[in-house]
Amino acid sequence: MTRRALLALAVVLLSLPVLGGAPPAAGQDEQPAVSLSLADRSAWAGDGEPLTLDVAVDGDVGDTTVRVRVHRALQNVTELTDSLDGDEGTVVFASDPVPTAELPELDDGTRRVEVRAEDLGDPGVHPVVVEIREPNGTVIDVIRTPAVRLGTDDDPLAAPTLTLLVDVAAEPSVQPDGRRALGESELARAERLAALLEDPTLPATMLAVPDTIDALTASDDPRAQALLDALAPAGANRRAVRMPYVATSARSLTQAAIGTALGRSFDAGTPVLTDRFGTAPDPTIWPDDDVGRAAGELLSTLGVRHLLLDSTATTRADPPTAPLQPLGPRPIPSEIAGGLSGIQVDGPTSHRLLDPAPDRTDAAHLTVAELLLRDRGQASAVAVRVDDVPADSRLSTALDLLTADDAPVALAPLDLPAVDDTAPLGSPVPEDEPDLTPIADEYRAAADALDMLEGVVGADTPGTIDLELQLVTALATDLTLDERRALLDAVETAARTGVGSIEITGQTDLNLTSRSGSLPVGVANGNDFPIRVMIRISSDRLRFPEGEELLVEAEPGVTRIDIPVEALATGSVPVFVQLRTPDGTALLDDRQLNVRSTAFSGVGLALGLGALVVLGAWWFRSWRRHRNEPADPEEPADGPSGSSVPDS
Repeated sequence: MTRRALLALAVVLLSLPVLGGAPPAAGQDEQPAVSLSLADRSAWAGDGEPLTLDVAVDGDVGDTTVRVRVHRALQNVTELTDSLDGDEGTVVFASDPVPTAELPELDDGTRRVEVRAEDLGDPGVHPVVVEIREPNGTVIDVIRTPAVRLGTDDDPLAAPTLTLLVDVAAEPSVQPDGRRALGESELARAERLAALLEDPTLPATMLAVPDTIDALTASDDPRAQALLDALAPAGANRRAVRMPYVATSARSLTQAAIGTALGRSFDAGTPVLTDRFGTAPDPTIWPDDDVGRAAGELLSTLGVRHLLLDSTATTRADPPTAPLQPLGPRPIPSEIAGGLSGIQVDGPTSHRLLDPAPDRTDAAHLTVAELLLRDRGQASAVAVRVDDVPADSRLSTALDLLTADDAPVALAPLDLPAVDDTAPLGSPVPEDEPDLTPIADEYRAAADALDMLEGVVGADTPGTIDLELQLVTALATDLTLDERRALLDAVETAARTGVGSIEITGQTDLNLTSRSGSLPVGVANGNDFPIRVMIRISSDRLRFPEGEELLVEAEPGVTRIDIPVEALATGSVPVFVQLRTPDGTALLDDRQLNVRSTAFSGVGLALGLGALVVLGAWWFRSWRRHRNEPADPEEPADGPSGSSVPDS
């Protein structure tokens, strides 16, 4: 070794104690180890609402400090994954160090860290880092979590909505001997589905096979009853799709030329679903996409309009990075489905939500963050289909967040717009679009009642014009739900009261003393305006020269209508009178009249006169024959033949 090399080695050896630092002096304590862990957190930061992070601090906090960093909004799921591994990106906010001991301590011993919404920056998903440091600034431990800022009314966060399609389907339960069988695995799955659906605020569209519902009903296992109770609890926002009684292939039925069997299967299953869910199932959706032209045309005749296009075969990524797939509906070629449209089920998202949740306190928030980033600000409507939900799945873990009132990613019922070939899928939903679903039934009821009233009084009557304005005003954008319902209730009440104020009145027992005459029918109009109605009258022993249907106008009060009539027989004759709308479609009132006819009909009179003529001719001929017969010469003049009168 050269002299120069030896000199260099000596310098290095002499410098080692300096590089490594001097050992602690006698009596000086070492800095205790302190660690942080996330115990709980708020869901997201809203307008003016802070993000709260509850952290557990293990060890002696001493003179340690806590500092918070917020990074710019993430653009995709890859950036989210990188941020959890330490690559958080640009810092948009950094707090001053705060002594750990000065953080608010909660009852459970955790300490609270708050981040103001304005410190998070733009609406979106932001990486947030909480550090605990030594007095000299050395970082001891770190917590990394995604934080969602909801935004404001002027700058909202565009977020997707999820429609949950739940399969309730088991193997066919009916056995050749008529008994039903439901296996242990099916009962275990029923228990898991019941746990998912037990929250009545959870909206869901149910793909329930009627045979499975019957099998659950017949079972005495408490797990079966638990699922039945959870399917449609009182007040739940649940819908059922019309299903054949057992899972059936429409393509196979048409290929075997027995397509009519599908209608019979629908007929068997529909009452089961109606009884369970309290309303008729939706007939417009078929839960399959492999149908072909012939089956598509068959389904069209049965009321089906949409197929479920399940993309479960799509290549999966972990985590998925592809954009969410909007449910549509979207047009599909007629050779594939006979002209039906398709509802896209997002297969990758369905799989991802059923995967086990990561073992993190913020697992639910990670799931929400992934969905927001994959939506890319499109405010998409996405269909997610599940047939089993493990208790530790991402969906189960995130369910409380997804059903929250202010959730950015929320669950909603299936509500399909019309198929539009020109509108790009995934276009944003207008933020000011009113939700009229809660008053849809009330609107239809009010409109139907008003249509009936307009049919008898006319659409240009001042009273109906006012009601028409109330009806359309109920759909205005800026009204509250209570204001909408108040308007609709007023329309329906007034319309039904108006229609109910129209009835038949007058005597029910009438006499007809001549062959032709008229029957009086009274029309009572309790409204303040005239009406037009149809009187329909019928009898098998009276004839009505002007027809059995008469359009009449009735002023307020009672209007007498004299209906011309001709008697075909004598005696008591029943007459049936109906009061209908002018088009004859709706019945307003009806009544039976009893008419007593005392007049001879033309036929009866002719027959009677003929009988008298015949009787008179017979009598006259008998009288003449008796008068012209000569007397018998051998007959005694004073007595009958064979008798004698003795002489006196």
